[in-house]
Amino acid sequence: MVFKSSDGILPNNREICIYPKQRQLCINPNCDPMTYVLFFPCGKKGFRVNQCFTELQFYVQSLSVRRDIFNPILYGGKLIQQYVEDSYVKVEGNRLNFIRHNQRTLRVESYLGLADHVNAPTTEAGMRAGVTLSLPSSFIGSPRAMQQNFQDAMSVVRDFGKPDLFLTFTCNPKWKEIKDNLFPEQKLHDHPDLVARIFDIKKKALLQYLKKNGIFGRIVADIHVRVSEERTTTHASIADISRRG
Repeated sequence: MVFKSSDGILPNNREICIYPKQRQLCINPNCDPMTYVLFFPCGKKGFRVNQCFTELQFYVQSLSVRRDIFNPILYGGKLIQQYVEDSYVKVEGNRLNFIRHNQRTLRVESYLGLADHVNAPTTEAGMRAGVTLSLPSSFIGSPRAMQQNFQDAMSVVRDFGKPDLFLTFTCNPKWKEIKDNLFPEQKLHDHPDLVARIFDIKKKALLQYLKKNGIFGRIVADIHVRVSEERTTTHASIADISRRG
């Protein structure tokens, strides 16, 4: 998904144009059936605000495999990749939109020194600072979250010493679990959600195996980072701090 904005964040109000004159916001439940007609030929509505589940949960269940129920999304080929990317951008954009309009609720004024840091350069330049928007550490990928994760990692090293092992766990597209669950004539990139789920299950199993069986010694701390490359390749970098014995 490629977008252009002046401040580097996702567009606030994404719209689709319905010719000749109508416009619909991406949070409108009619947006999905009008954008992906092949997936929703009967006009099934998309996510609606004020439901008992989140937007992310709605799109996760839309990719689920159910016995004896045909799901056209899972047979979309390249179109499923666009649907997944578009859905993720919607979720991310709405999260940012909530943060934008709930700064006071998030108590950003309690961030010590932030306002002074922002106002000092503009005051020296004789300019007036605009509205400051702060992303909390709970927003994955924000500068505050990255800094917090870095500090947590450095705290682990400070308390337990340098890591003894560095492992890279890479997704294998020929895993039996992946090949057995692909539909007939499907390729790996036709089912990105399946690849992500199987990799996550195997990564958790690996971590449990290392900690429970102690094949590299007793592990007292571990840090792992998940990275996705290209469209389907995924790997996890794991740093283990172990005590041999």
